[in-house]
Amino acid sequence: MAGADIGSDLIAVTRMNRLKTGALINFAVEAGAMVGCASEAEKTALMRYAHDVGLAFQMVDDLLDAEGVARDTGKAVGKDKDRGKVNFVTVLGADATRERIGMLANQAKAHLGLFGHRAHILTDAVDFIVQRRY
Repeated sequence: MAGADIGSDLIAVTRMNRLKTGALINFAVEAGAMVGCASEAEKTALMRYAHDVGLAFQMVDDLLDAEGVARDTGKAVGKDKDRGKVNFVTVLGADATRERIGMLANQAKAHLGLFGHRAHILTDAVDFIVQRRY
């Protein structure tokens, strides 16, 4: 696959995630910010957190589809490959996808720095997302 194709495929896969899983996570975080009367700086930090967590979630999901075992995941695996579906693993490869998951997890946690310990549930959620096997 040529470099330009990888770039355009990565943009397309990222955009698709933002419109699906990413939108759900973004809504939940944004609603919490509104209910909690977050300042503009806090809202910005939370939206950045939601973006990174949403991408990491989808990347883990793509890895589980590519490398998971049905009895562990609780669902059929290999569906994306069978359908010829472009996802983060098919575009980046498994190792690069894992690297990006780690980077996104670190970024997501860093966005929460201004909240201190009050954000422990959100930082724990990052760990759960990147370590999940189902």
